[in-house]
Amino acid sequence: MKKIKYTQNFITKDKHISEIVGSLNFKEDDLVYEIGTGKGHLTESLAKRTKKVISIEKDKYLTEKAKKKLKTYANVRVYHVDVLKYSFPNKDIQYRVFGNIPFNISTDIVRKVVFHSRAYQIDLIVEYGFALRLMDTSRLLGALLLPEVEVHILKKIPNYYFHPKPNVQCALVRLVRRSNRFSKKEIEEYKKFIEAWISGNIHLIFTKNQLRRSLAKAGITTEKQINYSQALSLFKSYRLFKG
Repeated sequence: MKKIKYTQNFITKDKHISEIVGSLNFKEDDLVYEIGTGKGHLTESLAKRTKKVISIEKDKYLTEKAKKKLKTYANVRVYHVDVLKYSFPNKDIQYRVFGNIPFNISTDIVRKVVFHSRAYQIDLIVEYGFALRLMDTSRLLGALLLPEVEVHILKKIPNYYFHPKPNVQCALVRLVRRSNRFSKKEIEEYKKFIEAWISGNIHLIFTKNQLRRSLAKAGITTEKQINYSQALSLFKSYRLFKG
């Protein structure tokens, strides 16, 4: 048996695939970018539901295997490429992202599709603990995502759906693009601001008086968990004081 270089946990049973893909409300005119073609099982389900699927796979063996499986689908393109090096469209076109992604690079992939794509909706199968961390705004990644996307855990996925079976439970998460997005300049400025905030280096961004006023204005009683409106309020205060 051919050894797959980049380990993935596959979902291959039709009933599990139908349950997952069928729950995502894909439309016939959707353009979907899939991360991790794998053996092509999820890709095939996407192809039956949408207008076009562009699928990205890092492993050369899996790429060729999937191409053979999917050769009868004219609306599918499979590319052998590392998604972290892939350039998503910057043109003003509507597309979604879907993927059963490797657990060990989940953070990198989320950063890629959120900050380096224009996907209006992103559905990912991830480790359940990671899904919780995406919603934890006391941690850097969760706080970074706040201005860009809303994060929802749609459902838990049992580990027996996969082979090989992982030692953790999984989840299907949805990231929905916010309508009022930051400019590139604002994103970079926000990253510096929130990194200082999360790391506890608040003195680098606010004086004691500025912090007191900013917290009161944002309605924050704890400096840990913050929501979208609170994050925006803090950032606006930071920019105002910064001049």
